Amino acid sequence: MRIADAVGVAMNGGWVLKDCIYLCCLVSVLAFVSQAGAERVFSRGYERADSSAEIIERIRQYPSDGGLMLRLKKTIAKETDPLLRQQGLAIISLAMLSRGKLDVATRARAALLKHYPDSEYSKALAADNLGAPCPSCNGEGRIAVTCPVCMGSGSCPMCKGAGRLEMTMARSETVCPKCGGSGACTECDGSGRKYRSCHKCNGTGMLLDKRKVERVYKAVLAGEPEEAVESRVHDSDPDRGDIERKDEDVLQYF
Repeated sequence: MRIADAVGVAMNGGWVLKDCIYLCCLVSVLAFVSQAGAERVFSRGYERADSSAEIIERIRQYPSDGGLMLRLKKTIAKETDPLLRQQGLAIISLAMLSRGKLDVATRARAALLKHYPDSEYSKALAADNLGAPCPSCNGEGRIAVTCPVCMGSGSCPMCKGAGRLEMTMARSETVCPKCGGSGACTECDGSGRKYRSCHKCNGTGMLLDKRKVERVYKAVLAGEPEEAVESRVHDSDPDRGDIERKDEDVLQYF
């Protein structure tokens, strides 16, 4: 190989080596930036929040962020500040409720009511603060139906309400064994009606209104649960919502 050719190969190799070094450096820088960014950025590009207070503050800015809600569930379980824990449980319950995740919402509400029954946040999540009496059962949780035994008459089907049975062969009477002489249907206690659990409200007597839930949620996020409690007395508020307007806008919770 001529000397000129050898020098050319060496120079080309040097440039290749130099390019490789540049490429390795670039990859290292990008990896560092990516790692640093992952540590500083959470979900949508805002700074990562680590404490319950920080996460709640972020939720105020991004109330529909599911990632923040997952982080709040983890931190609230270890939270030592009672007030923050109450607020966190209320936020989780209302947020999950508005998204239709009733199991999670109900568990969070149950934990709040169990550990902090007199809390303002517990009052904010009270049944009459979030909903209204079920229109199907008028708030009773049950619906009257015709007794299938007496067909609504209320009388004993065996003795027809007489309380006694005539013994034809012996030409005598005896106390009706079905009703014990009362003459009343034993299935419905003489009322002619039976009751079944209301399917609309699952027997709770209450239904939730989404607009009420959203209003209370905003107050809880702001850390002002007393405002949410006070709002339930404003029956003249035109935005309080019609509980009967649409089935898909009504939620079952209690």
